[in-house]
Amino acid sequence: MLNEILHSFFFWMPAIVAVAVGRDMKSPLARAILVWGGLAFVLVIGAAVLGMLMCDGRSLTVYSNCAGGAAVTSLFAGARPVFVAATYAYILTGPALALAAYLLEWRHNRPGRAA
Repeated sequence: MLNEILHSFFFWMPAIVAVAVGRDMKSPLARAILVWGGLAFVLVIGAAVLGMLMCDGRSLTVYSNCAGGAAVTSLFAGARPVFVAATYAYILTGPALALAAYLLEWRHNRPGRAA
C-alpha cells in the first residue's frame, strides 16, 4: 500500500506545484498555461490516482476489485481510456508546457524590456 501512496503522490504533485507556482507568474500567458493547464491535470490525474488507490491496478492497467463494489469497479473500468489518455498527455505535454511557460516568463521579465 505504501508503494501506491508514494506513486500517487509523486505522480500528482507536479500538477499541484504548477498551479501553486503559476499564480506568481508575471506573464499573463505563462500564468494561464500553468494555472489552467495545471488545474486540468490536477482534476484528471486526481481521478486516475483515486482509481489507483481504490482499486487493484495501476495507472495504465485495468482497474478491478474496487472498494465500493461492482458499480465503482464498472465506473473506473469505463473511465480507464480517459485516464490512460490523460496520463500520456500529462507525461508527454506537461513538461513541454512548463518549459514554454518558463520561457515566456523569462522573456517577459528580462532586463531592458520596456514596462
